[in-house]
Amino acid sequence: MNNTLKQIGWLGIVSLVLLGGCNSSSKSKDQSVDHYVAAVAMHSSDLDEEAIQELQEAVRLNDEFALAHSLLGELYLQKGDYEQAAAAYERACQLDEWEFEDHYHLGTIYKLLKRYPQAIETLTRACELKPNHAQARYTLALCYYEIEDYSQALLYCQEAVQLEPKNAKILTSLGKIYYKMGDEYQAINTLKKSLELDENQPEVYRQIGVIYIHMRRFDLAEQNMEQAVKMAPDDPRVHVGMAYCLLKKNALDAALGQYQKALTLDGKNHEALNGLGVTQIMYYLTDRENKEPAKKALDYWHRSLELLPDQPQIYNLMERYSNELQTAQEKSMTSY
Repeated sequence: MNNTLKQIGWLGIVSLVLLGGCNSSSKSKDQSVDHYVAAVAMHSSDLDEEAIQELQEAVRLNDEFALAHSLLGELYLQKGDYEQAAAAYERACQLDEWEFEDHYHLGTIYKLLKRYPQAIETLTRACELKPNHAQARYTLALCYYEIEDYSQALLYCQEAVQLEPKNAKILTSLGKIYYKMGDEYQAINTLKKSLELDENQPEVYRQIGVIYIHMRRFDLAEQNMEQAVKMAPDDPRVHVGMAYCLLKKNALDAALGQYQKALTLDGKNHEALNGLGVTQIMYYLTDRENKEPAKKALDYWHRSLELLPDQPQIYNLMERYSNELQTAQEKSMTSY
């Protein structure tokens, strides 16, 4: 049961219902309350399917019963039925435009459904209703992040941090926003602050590693990627990041092993396939007489392009080394 329902007594519930739904008969209202009360009891006993049925009947009898719509939205949300949850919360918000919880939950559901314009509108209203609610501002920041409006994302995420300065998750998101805006040093500092609050965040170590790679500070990148690999060995992305650092050190065997590990974990990881191709080409460049590594590279890149065709750099590499192998073969045949 949400906080609003916990704080309101049965007499208050009945009064609210009777004040609303003026177009319904008194009997329908009474029956609607009965179904609502039954739903609350069932929800308390973890009988949520039965509770949903009772609430459906409650809103059928009195469509202006805001509390019933709200609880119905809550139960659909817990069930993972986001479309139905959105519909229930939409009606609850229509009936009570001053209820923060309903607007906040509706905005969160819109975000889950990737309906970002609606999420932003609804969460903005939620922030107006409760200006000191950090999670509402944080969720709003994430929506702006998804549509790549990083300036607005930064604004709301900074406000969320001010409200909850020791929230590692919010600091992590703020660091990512700084990175997207090109402020790499601020991004790293913010992400490190997040780790000070919660060091068990392999994704943060990986993100710091990515930023250091972008800054071409490969030793620092490797240190963070190594930590990420230790903490999240089943995440293919950390192996890809570690492999790239090793590749930059010309540690080809180690890089190859990391890329292969990533591909084992995710057979459709195009970055791992690209990295394997590059590693094989580097083997080939040390001994052009041995054409096998180049052939393997072309195969890896071909598989990568099948997964993600829009990779012009990989097309260029394939064309370059395909032509080189073909030219070498023609020379060999002419010599023979």
